[in-house]
Amino acid sequence: MLDPISGWAIGITAVMLAIYGPYTYWISHGPTWDEWREREEAADRRRLREVIRDENRAADAAMLRQLTERAAELKARKRMQVEEKAGSKDQSEKKTV
Repeated sequence: MLDPISGWAIGITAVMLAIYGPYTYWISHGPTWDEWREREEAADRRRLREVIRDENRAADAAMLRQLTERAAELKARKRMQVEEKAGSKDQSEKKTV
């Protein structure tokens, strides 16, 4: 158990902090509860935008990969068609000669 002097010292300190703390906060023009809430909401919105942007980047990268694969497939198919056409032309020329 605390002796009376320590109890008084702790009590006075608590009272001083209870009065002086909010007073210094008020005179220093710190944010009000509404301003603080607005800051938190703005930070939440910013984090949400970053998450959405990251997801969009991942989706865009996947789509680009698919498009490049599809373009490579189409290019290979076109090349095969040209080769087949050239091969059939050669065969028709051999038949006529």
